Formats: sequence, C-alpha cells, structure tokens
Amino acid sequence: MATLDDGTRVLFRKDFGESAHPLGGPFKGMGNIDHYNIEIQSAAGKQLENIHIVPDGKGGFTWWAKDGVIKR
Repeated sequence: MATLDDGTRVLFRKDFGESAHPLGGPFKGMGNIDHYNIEIQSAAGKQLENIHIVPDGKGGFTWWAKDGVIKR
C-alpha cells in the first residue's frame, strides 16, 4: 500500500490461488479468477476505483474495472 500526500491510498494485491475469487463483468460465472488488483481509496477509506488485471495465460492481460473492460 502507498499513501499519497493528500491521504489517498493505493493498494496493490495479488489474488491468486487461495486468494482468488469470482469476478463480475466479462468473468462472471467463471468461478475463482486469478488476478491482480489496484484499488484506490480516499483518505476516509471510500473506494474510488478497483481495477482487476487478469492474465490470459499467453502473456497478455485483460484490465477490467466497474466501467467495463479497459484494455485487452
């Protein structure tokens, strides 16, 4: 986790194996998905953004957030 000068927090997580869990969007109904998370929170702890980065097994990644797929 990193805390910026204004108190905003940026969290980095690796949700693989035991930490993997189901995701929505393009991954809905696919069971537990190994992925990385980048979460941005306000100084008060309110989630501002939650980006999921899912490896495709071929060296590429799908970036997905609440607004939809960002990059494939």
